[in-house]
Amino acid sequence: MIRSTGLEDVEIDINRQVVEAFHGPSDELHGRVKKLMRHYRKRKHLLAQQGRPHIHFGKRFYQDQEAAGWKKAYDDARNDRIGCLGSADETAGNSTFQLKPVSRDGRLRFELYHAGKLMGYFTLKPKEREQLEAILAINWQPFTFAQAVSKQGKRKGRLVDRKVTTGRVPLTVWLIQEENGHWYVHISFFRDKTHLDYSPVGAIGVDLNCDSIAATRIQVADGEPLVLHHEKRMFNPSWSKEQKEAWMHEQIRDIVLEAKDHRCMVVLEYLDFEHCKRWLRTKLGVMLRVMPYRRIRKAFERKCMEHGVVLRYVKSNYTSILGAVLTDYPNLGRDQAAAAVIGLRALDEGNAWLEQQCKVLAARERARLRINRKSKFGCTVTIDGVLINRQLKESPIGGGPSLDRSADSHWFQNRAGRAISDLSKAMGAHLYMEKALPVCWKRSGPATGPWHPVVPVCEAPQQKTECSTLSN
Repeated sequence: MIRSTGLEDVEIDINRQVVEAFHGPSDELHGRVKKLMRHYRKRKHLLAQQGRPHIHFGKRFYQDQEAAGWKKAYDDARNDRIGCLGSADETAGNSTFQLKPVSRDGRLRFELYHAGKLMGYFTLKPKEREQLEAILAINWQPFTFAQAVSKQGKRKGRLVDRKVTTGRVPLTVWLIQEENGHWYVHISFFRDKTHLDYSPVGAIGVDLNCDSIAATRIQVADGEPLVLHHEKRMFNPSWSKEQKEAWMHEQIRDIVLEAKDHRCMVVLEYLDFEHCKRWLRTKLGVMLRVMPYRRIRKAFERKCMEHGVVLRYVKSNYTSILGAVLTDYPNLGRDQAAAAVIGLRALDEGNAWLEQQCKVLAARERARLRINRKSKFGCTVTIDGVLINRQLKESPIGGGPSLDRSADSHWFQNRAGRAISDLSKAMGAHLYMEKALPVCWKRSGPATGPWHPVVPVCEAPQQKTECSTLSN
């Protein structure tokens, strides 16, 4: 009966609105049409509900839920916070909660007012205190007004007075109650991006690993890469999740400050985990459980924006493998070399040098590479023959694609990375089987196993002779 009465009321409202829409003033037609459409939607909803029984659990059930059930949990979750969004055209940047800087006993504190009444006060660390004090110094200034043409409303097209909000910052204030029963103030605001104070002269590449962060500062001088500083920052796996997260924020801050001091940019490899869940079981699995990659990225972006440091992302293809071309720096570990490659890819001259080195490797008959296999071996080896001869055969000089590949800035890097990866796997398998690691390798044979060690004649294995048990 209640639903029928509701449906009848909606029908009466529809008929009344139709009559008023036809006979009412023309300037009210738009609003009456909107109200009429709202009644039509309500009638459609009531008609769809016909034939569906209404379920009521009873008064006692509802009272029990209010006392100790989901209703109480829902209310408690909502009652632990209250807040108000900021606005630049309000006094102190907020119409409900207003902050005032007050000096007491030579110490600056911020008092929180609501409806003109003091609710409490709080203090901040020096850096945050200076920022908030500077914002409030502008927000508490009297408003000035300027003439502007109204774009909507009854005074559309006429000159009206508008508050000048240039330089004022809206402050969003939240009061949050923690489990200990105390209330805390959370203040947030938007700030324009800091303008760069310098043009980067180098790059700090950052390589993220499951137990460390490797950072390498690199520049390009006279067409050659110059590694100026490298460091691998390790954390203790026995730390708690909170300790690891705090450590990570500290390292991010140190890397950004180092980039600012040496006029460099910060470079990260862009890793896409949206459609690649296998990453969670391999390279960054442990770190991603401690702190998701998006949060690491956001932390770098926020710190770089605060300090005016350039942040760039580069492709992650074979960055850990291509460190093998940096043979002039044998003291670089695998992760530090990967960070150097990441930094080079962000520099125009550095990426051109990488591509040229891989192009030279594609045609050189004999070359030296620094192969690092994490936690297993690291050595400089010589390759006998070209590194990626298959690609050369597919790119004839007379016709077909050119070896320059100007359209793809990483074409030769990807091919060289694949070949070096196969070489590293072959060396690892040989070390596992033979317990020895030759320093000269040659590419030949089937595609499934193109690399094999080259043993010089003077080092050829001799015929096995009988030995005494003492020599064994």
